[in-house]
Amino acid sequence: MLFARLAVDGIGALQVGLAVAPFLTGQGRSAPPDRAAGRADRRAGPADRAAGRAVARRTAALGGLTGAAWAGAALLALWLGAAEAGGVDAFRLRPGVLADFATEVAAGRALLLTLGCALLVAVTRLVSFRASAGGRAEPGVLGQPEPVIGFALLGVVAGPVTGHAGGHLGHGTAVPVLAVHVAAACLWAGGLAALALVCRGRPGLLTDLALPRFSRLAGYCAGCVLLTGVLSAAFQLPAPSALLDSEYGRLVLAKAAGFAVVLGLGWWTRRRLAEGNPRLTGRVALELVWMAGVFAVAAALAEAPAAAIRGTGA
Repeated sequence: MLFARLAVDGIGALQVGLAVAPFLTGQGRSAPPDRAAGRADRRAGPADRAAGRAVARRTAALGGLTGAAWAGAALLALWLGAAEAGGVDAFRLRPGVLADFATEVAAGRALLLTLGCALLVAVTRLVSFRASAGGRAEPGVLGQPEPVIGFALLGVVAGPVTGHAGGHLGHGTAVPVLAVHVAAACLWAGGLAALALVCRGRPGLLTDLALPRFSRLAGYCAGCVLLTGVLSAAFQLPAPSALLDSEYGRLVLAKAAGFAVVLGLGWWTRRRLAEGNPRLTGRVALELVWMAGVFAVAAALAEAPAAAIRGTGA
């Protein structure tokens, strides 16, 4: 179940990144204002416009394929979760038990919502890709980024907010804090992964336009992740000593250590970018590997039982 949860979270984060990618690569209808980019766009010739359409089509195609994979991962997690909750073997799970889990258990309803969001994203992206292939859409409107961002964010926050935060006595505050935490983390990690895929083979687009824009977004996301992570841990842990005395606390410390490494790698990449160093592929790959590790720890935190929070000393 942990691996299925990690797949749901990881692919969901990538979907969020692909949803915002048009704004970072200059294809979004509401891309951030950039005077230099605006002057370049006015001088863009047919080859530049064709390159823009190619990037937009790749974004739509990747969004459709990963949307289908996200739906498959959510369905697998729903199936395994129902089997675990019912205490039966996954291959002997009855449809009625699956239906009850999906409609009556909070975790099941969250996965069902994620599944619905994934299907909506996949369909929207594939329709956009077909429209672009037929020449009926311009790069700026491919993928309809605004609704796709909404579907993707709703799908990624549904599961985490129904876990420990949803059952906490102060859930009225804990749930929105965790939702912001998850959304910011997915924008950060998913955005970087999406740019690495969308800009593959186009290093100039990655280093001259996408990464400078993303570095600003990543800075805000890192601040949100840090603040909301501290608040979320404070909501969950009964006392500061639980950081060392409980399994959950030790996972929190491991996640914090991984976050610190990712933050250092991001600062390193941004400094090299400011110096005009175009050789950033290896650093981006290393940052993504560490981010994947942090997501694995986060998935373990989401699956941790209540006893892991209380600890041995409670």
